[in-house]
Amino acid sequence: MRHFRATRLIAILLGTIPGCLVSAAWTQQAYLWQRQWTPAVVASVETAPKQLDGMAVLVAEQAWRAGEPEQVKVHYKANILASLKTPLAFVLRIGPYGGPFSHSDSTASYLAEQADMLLQQAKANGITVTEFQIDFDCAESKLSGYREWLLAIRSHLKVKHPSVKLSFTALPAWLRHKEAFRSLAAAADSFVLQVHSLEKPESFESPITLCNPEQSLKWAKQASEIGKPFLVALPTYGYELIFDADGNFTALVAEGKRPAWQEGTHVRVVRSDPAEMAQLAQTLADDPPEHCDGIVWFRLPVSSDRLNWSMATFLQVLDGDIPKPNLVCEAKPSADDPKLVYIFLKNTGDTRMPFPKAISVMWESLNDIIPIAWDASGVFSITLNPVTNTGVISSSFLSPSASIAPGQSITLAWMRFNQPTTLSVKTHDT
Repeated sequence: MRHFRATRLIAILLGTIPGCLVSAAWTQQAYLWQRQWTPAVVASVETAPKQLDGMAVLVAEQAWRAGEPEQVKVHYKANILASLKTPLAFVLRIGPYGGPFSHSDSTASYLAEQADMLLQQAKANGITVTEFQIDFDCAESKLSGYREWLLAIRSHLKVKHPSVKLSFTALPAWLRHKEAFRSLAAAADSFVLQVHSLEKPESFESPITLCNPEQSLKWAKQASEIGKPFLVALPTYGYELIFDADGNFTALVAEGKRPAWQEGTHVRVVRSDPAEMAQLAQTLADDPPEHCDGIVWFRLPVSSDRLNWSMATFLQVLDGDIPKPNLVCEAKPSADDPKLVYIFLKNTGDTRMPFPKAISVMWESLNDIIPIAWDASGVFSITLNPVTNTGVISSSFLSPSASIAPGQSITLAWMRFNQPTTLSVKTHDT
């Protein structure tokens, strides 16, 4: 096991040696990005990992309709946030806005006032907020305008909430505009470099990745040259990509209820790889770029998630371990009746695993052994060929995003034979 904090502590201790750089403690934080605080979300927050050094909580989303501001507030559980012992950042998500930008116009004033109001509400509820974060996917050509907003908000916070730091999320594409981005970063106390994203695929077969580790390290190095404290945001989530019958990309689906697809729809699932992200996090912790103070994970796992990591996987990564996948299919006779055999699928690994496309079954051909009854569980189906003593269990009715969590065991099917036999099973991904 390799612990991030221990790695960074060595760097801090080395700072006591002349000529060595003293740096702040390496941190690991997580985003809480849900609009609705369901019982599952509440449970996840209440039992948030002790390894976390902070949490960034989405508290409102800002949009404009016909030029007028429209805000949706997140109805978080104030008593739960107030009881957390970890530092909190409140996040205001801002939707598309093309301008104009000015630090003294009505829009800038409105955003500054909204930041003040959200922080005032937190204070009234006993919540200590140490940072206010703006999440705005600004167009590259508008970075100087975005700076005007940050200047207005920061100026307002310094008067009303002097202990609260201002930060913003930054896209890697902004790093191409070095001077404009440097000026933007100077308007805040820190920023979060979001190295995860999803480009629109050209076809169903196009290679797709949420986060490229090699490229992420290059971006982090570029960000360090700005000279401002920053965190690197790494993904834990996944998406369903929807294609029509002709293979054209039509939609992107995240967590939540799945819509009903039209006939001929093809679904492709893309997930963040826990082992890959754990290794990237360890690489950053072992040799952090200058001014990089840690990682913020997007996002905190919730038990109801379909596409995000499980909490067990997340805990392993926080501890510096590299999660390992391991899916096992077993056939076991009933303790009460050796002629009755159950077929199980077990996830004995550390990561959430997709179901195999099929499971092949084979039984002994000796002594006229034959199956006399059989059935599959739930959405699975089983087809037998007594001539070849083989069968196939299919999961074709499952959603493409269906998965089996670490530690989970599922009964796939059962088979009854005319006499005891040994059943062999094997998973197939194609």
